[in-house]
Amino acid sequence: MRILQRIMILIGLTAIFAQVGLNASQQDGAWATGVKEAAKLVLSNSSKPEDIDRSLTRLLDIAITIAARDSRSPAEFQKRLQAASKAFSENPLGAKSWEALNAAYKSINGEKDFKFPDGVKTPGDASRVAKEHIDRTVKALESGQSSQAVRDILSFILLVTTPMMQQP
Repeated sequence: MRILQRIMILIGLTAIFAQVGLNASQQDGAWATGVKEAAKLVLSNSSKPEDIDRSLTRLLDIAITIAARDSRSPAEFQKRLQAASKAFSENPLGAKSWEALNAAYKSINGEKDFKFPDGVKTPGDASRVAKEHIDRTVKALESGQSSQAVRDILSFILLVTTPMMQQP
């Protein structure tokens, strides 16, 4: 009888863990969809500046949500990410926003600053590299690599906004 109880408990726990994993996987899928939709608007040549600002803000919000869910995400990174969100909401293309975004990026990238890619010479190059960041973000979300997804979202935002921002 005790063996039967243990088996039933094990089956119940397995079902609970499977449901939790399914819910997390569904959430990752929703974030991946949100990332693709927001990035698509940014990468289209016909977007209005206010639409781009909203899309970049949406990407930053997704990054914050992903990082908050990840228990391995350091408190300092969370703090810097919140500061970046605040600065970005006040002036998406300002120097203060760039500095705050870069500070958050550094804290998840081994304290290395964001560096605009050397090989990017044309808007087409920038679009290609930006799309690569989004593709990596989606793959990272699909494989449960939250930190990598957040790093690529921040890289995307910095890549898209750096030419427009006054750099320090």
